[in-house]
Amino acid sequence: MDLLFIIDPVASLKAAKDSTVTMMRAARARGHAVWACEQGALEWRDGSVACVATPLEVTGDDKGWFRARGEARRAL
Repeated sequence: MDLLFIIDPVASLKAAKDSTVTMMRAARARGHAVWACEQGALEWRDGSVACVATPLEVTGDDKGWFRARGEARRAL
């Protein structure tokens, strides 16, 4: 399952303190794909909701806890 987290800028999250990072790690451990976007990336157009989101590779390292893998427009 693909999970989208609507969050503050991903680089501003502190892995050691932020529960969002914990939820992302738990999702990945269960085999889910993790995507992230900011609230401003959400859009309603022609009756459909979409966003520009970034797929994240989430690691166990608290300093380098994620790697962004590009961006994609996603229908929600």
